[in-house]
Parts: sequence; C-alpha cells; structure tokens
Amino acid sequence: MLNINLYEIQLDELIESNYKLNSNNSNIVIYYKNENRNISISGHISKICGRNMLHVSINRENALHFNESHSEHLNIIFENIEYRVSKIRQIFNPFVKFQSTNNDISNLQTIIPNSPWLDGFTIGAGVNAITGDTASTALKPFSVLSPSIKSSMESYKFIRNENELKVIVDASASGWFNIEGVKVNRAMDFLTKIKYSDLSSTLIATYQEEFPSYSEALLYELSAVAKGLVNSPDKFRSAFGDYFISGAKLGSRFLACYVFQSDSRDMLINFENSIGADVSEVFSANGALKILTEAKNYNITISIDIFMDGWNTNPTSPVPTEILSPEGVVSALAWFKQNTVGIPMRAKLTHYSSLDLNIPTEISISPDIFIELRALYSDVWHIRTNYASCPQHYRNELTIEYDKFVNGVVAYQSQLATDMNKREEFVKSARDLKIKLENIFDRQAFYSLLQVTNWGEPAKDTNIDPTEAKNLWQYGKQSYEYSENVKVSSETQDFNEEWRWGYQEHTFHFNNSEKIIVGFTVQNMWGDDDHGYWKKLDDNVILQSDTRIHVSSGHLRGCHWRIKWFTVDKKDYLFN
Repeated sequence: MLNINLYEIQLDELIESNYKLNSNNSNIVIYYKNENRNISISGHISKICGRNMLHVSINRENALHFNESHSEHLNIIFENIEYRVSKIRQIFNPFVKFQSTNNDISNLQTIIPNSPWLDGFTIGAGVNAITGDTASTALKPFSVLSPSIKSSMESYKFIRNENELKVIVDASASGWFNIEGVKVNRAMDFLTKIKYSDLSSTLIATYQEEFPSYSEALLYELSAVAKGLVNSPDKFRSAFGDYFISGAKLGSRFLACYVFQSDSRDMLINFENSIGADVSEVFSANGALKILTEAKNYNITISIDIFMDGWNTNPTSPVPTEILSPEGVVSALAWFKQNTVGIPMRAKLTHYSSLDLNIPTEISISPDIFIELRALYSDVWHIRTNYASCPQHYRNELTIEYDKFVNGVVAYQSQLATDMNKREEFVKSARDLKIKLENIFDRQAFYSLLQVTNWGEPAKDTNIDPTEAKNLWQYGKQSYEYSENVKVSSETQDFNEEWRWGYQEHTFHFNNSEKIIVGFTVQNMWGDDDHGYWKKLDDNVILQSDTRIHVSSGHLRGCHWRIKWFTVDKKDYLFN
C-alpha cells in the first residue's frame, strides 16, 4: 500500500474491562463510515508499556477523511464485539507529508520498531531524534523479560548496482529521523566489503536466528527527576532525548559475503545467470561446488568474507578463520549453528509521550530535512562501498576527499539536522565523489573490454590487399555504448600520392605517450583492387601509445591511404 500513514488509538478504558488480551499482538479489522462510505482497514493491537494500543495503516485517500473530527464514526470489530473509540492519536510518518499543516514541524511517531541496534544502545537509554545521540535514562528501575522461542531463516541477495545496495543498507543501517547507522559497527561491517561495478558483483548469503518478540519490561514509568522536567520540553529533551529504548530483539547472524570479479562484463552476467537458480543452495555442499564450477567456466575470481554475530566466546571447538572457498563457508556455518548466543540486533524505540501525554511529539524541523539526511546517509554507504572497490591508483587520488567526507558526516551527524550549511556541504561532496567513482569504474570496464576481447588484428608484417568489396578495415572501439564517462577522441592521418615510377610507400607512425589507442581504421580511399597493400609493423595496435602501420601503392600507381586513430587519455586508464 503506497502513501502509508500510521495512527494509534488508546484502548485502555475500552478493552481492559471487557476483553483481556492473550497475546502481545492481536489482529483486528477496523470499520468506519464517512460520507456514506464504508471502509475496512487492517491493523493490530499491541501492549505498549502496559497499555493496549491499536495500530492501523491507512492509505492516502482514506486518511484524508480519517481524523479526530470523524472519531464518532469509527468502531472496532474485535472478536465479534464492537467498541466505540473516542481517543485517536496520529503517529506521523516523516516520509508522508500530506496531512502536515506546518512544513517546519515534524511529528514523531510513538513507536519505531526494528531500528538498527547502534553502538551505545542499552534498554532504557534515551535517544535524541534530532541529534541521534543516546541520553540518560528517564525511567524508574525495571526488569526485562526475554522471549524463549526463536526461529531461523536464510536469505540471499545479489548486489550489482546502487539500488540493490540501498535495499541492503536500509535493512541494516537505516533508522528514522536522525537515528541512523552511519558509523561502521559490528553489525554493519560487512557493508564495507561489498563491491559492484560492470566487472564485479556481490552475493550476500545470511543465516539468522532471531527471537521474534522483543526483550522488554512489562511496564515502564518515568522517574521523579524526569517527571519534574515534563513541563520543560527543551530541558527534558536535552536530558533524556525523545525516545527511550524499550526493547531489544535478540538474535545471531552468520553472513557470507562473496565478491565475484571478472575481466568481462558479459562473462560476469553469464556467471550470475548460471548460478541464479541455485543461489539458495549456497550453504550446502552441492551449492558450494556449483559456484566453484561455474566460476571456473566463466573465469571468475571469488573472494569471501564471513561475519558472525551472537556466538559463544568460549566455544568447545576452534573458531573458523580465513575462509577461502565456498566449501569453507559451509563448514563455518555448521560450527556457528552449534555456538549461537543471542545478542541485541534490533531495537524498539518508544516516545516518552506514551508515558506522559504532556510530553510533545512535535519538533521544529521540517520532514524534508530528515528525508535529505536519509539520502545523505545512504550515499555514505554507497561511497564507502565503491571507494573500497576502487583500483589503488585512483583510490590514492581520492583519499583526502573521501576521508574528509565520510569522517565529516560521522563527526557532524548530531548537528546535521539543524546546520543547513553543513548539510549542503556534505550533499555536494557526496554528489562529487559519486560522479568521480562512477567515472573510474566505467573507464575500468572499458579498459578491461579492450584487454580481453580479440579484435581480430592481422599478424605483424602480414600484407593486407584491398579488393573492390573490401577497402575499409576497422578494429577496436570508436566509442563506449555503456557510458558517456568514456571520452574517445580521434586523429586522422593521410598519405596521398600521384603515380610515378615504382611504388609509393609510407609508414604511418602514432607516437603519443599521453594517449592509448582503443581503436583504428585503415581505408583505401581510391577504392579499387589494384591499389597496393597495408601491414602492421608491430604485434599490437590496440592499447599501445607507439605503433606503426606501413602502406604501399601498386606498381606505377598513385594511392590515397587514410588511417584514423581512436584514443583515450592514458592518465585515466592506469589499471594494470
């Protein structure tokens, strides 16, 4: 459903006396009548801090008619018992702004589930939505109850472009408002190993055990100190933030990061297609063998990193290290499954207004700013990934610019929601770095194409004679259809002589240490079959900076030979 907006409805006085919830989450159907329209909406009831709350998702069209003025029309049908609702509280989604009356105000939603577990998080700690910083707890002492039932799952994801990387980043590092995982921590370290370009791709294979429910307290209450600051919102936020960490979702994760490298764009695509149907078998012996076999068939280089979170630090057998093959991954996973210990993987953040309705949910920052920050942080991970993949020579050239950008975003994260100049500075830096990195990878793909493709150049010193049907020979590339970042220039040389005694001969010489030849053409401009011949005087022309081609007329004939050299700047193609 697109354009989702979220609401919560307090049900304490309506359900506690009539129906006792038997589970943490109970599905319901909402029915309301508005302007002679009957509309059903799905939702669920959950117990939050000891209170029953109703959560519903409403699409944009319906939400335009769903607000407090229509609450008298809203009924809940639950277990065939109908309840009339009188209290409705909107949870504002910052990425949907159609109900906002003030573009400079963001409304903080009451619950943020499945947020990344960031460094410094502990259950009960406060979190500031504007700065992303953790804060002191505002809560009375509490006891945490942990679930006892866990489940396991496997997932597999190819990463071949920025959009596919974004999906992985969103699942691993993205939070709400300014509570984002922009620093590299244990759970996000694998993101720095991902590589993708025309010549590389990454397969992320994950085995995960997880407790579906959160470890959390049955009841949270504000401390006396916190209650004393409720009527001073700025002081309260400064001391305790906007949210408290009300739950931790425990789990263990084994992640294998396979990076596939090729010299040919087409060979890489063929390899990915060949293993695509069997990728879900990667954690089996047969699946590992399939990857190895197909990699050899398509001349693919494989590098592997594994990441294990939530395992016994005092295992009964040695910890797997230096995984060099797909078979090694299978063995390491078997070890991991015998040594899992749940650790916090995801966090549930609850706004303090759930404990005291006098605590405001509005902050004086436009939702657009949080959207801009989300895009910026996504760019940080994109740039980290591509910088790590960048050939060493060009990585060295970008090191200062890269460090200034990435370290700067991390250092200034707490200020970016309120410092427009810094935001604009980093947004511009991200755009510039992405363009430069894309340019490098496009040139590398073009260069690799020239290296691995047989362009059919004739052998050295082999005379090539024209015919009426063949007066033009073309080799190499004159442009690169996949990217405008590859700039190919051309240079034309002619030898044109009238007839005289004997043969008219000439050697064309290309010699420019600042250029590399990526293509060339030889043309008999007279266009007949008694014109002479041409031949190479060197083994190769493609990818050379100094080469010669000799031409000759027929006996007692004039001639007109034309050679066109297609070149790129050598400084942009230092990939050996």
